[in-house]
Amino acid sequence: MTNQSNNQYFALQELYGRVDEVLFYEWDPIGVNGMPSCRDEYDNYLPIITSYLESHTDSKALHNLMLHIVVQTMGLNAETGSARMRGIGKSVGLLWAWKRHLSRQYAMPHWSTQATPFKLPLDDQLQWSKDRRREMVLVPDHCNILGLRVGEVLRYQWNPLKVPRHPICRDVYSAYLPEILAALESSASPVQLEALIEEAELDFPRDQSAKTLPKWTAELILEWKKLLS
Repeated sequence: MTNQSNNQYFALQELYGRVDEVLFYEWDPIGVNGMPSCRDEYDNYLPIITSYLESHTDSKALHNLMLHIVVQTMGLNAETGSARMRGIGKSVGLLWAWKRHLSRQYAMPHWSTQATPFKLPLDDQLQWSKDRRREMVLVPDHCNILGLRVGEVLRYQWNPLKVPRHPICRDVYSAYLPEILAALESSASPVQLEALIEEAELDFPRDQSAKTLPKWTAELILEWKKLLS
């Protein structure tokens, strides 16, 4: 592989991963992102949404695609001003931010796209996406899947600082990950894990409205450990 080919490969792999996270934790039109067992709920839409993100120079087509999925494919309401419509808008904005961020990181002024089904009707495009998903590997074999999922919990669901879900904020809690994984490795009890997370929260301004967050976060993390065991 040339350096350019390497950049394209790694940029696309990371883009898939970031789209995957945004669909589950930000878009989440049916409201399952607090359930680890549903982590693959939106996987079938990943290829087509990533292809739209790669291929289009503005966000309108991607917004319309995601609205079509919510209303026509899922049969849900998405009226102007509704939570689902706001979720689409926030997700599209975040996806576009990731595309810009990765374009700079991997020095890719233009994304090299593979064959895309954009000339097909939307429902046929979604079938293409479902078929393509079967061929994809989202998490490489060498990856620590538990570490990946715990990192997501800290970033998207614990988030005691309420930092924006922007690319530049992605690693804000990464320093806490090794200690939490070590606790899981040593079979920490729910109470011990909760205490560890509560201690970590002392590093941040205390939000009294979030006083149950350590327990909920510990429960999510332990559920991931059980699911992946």
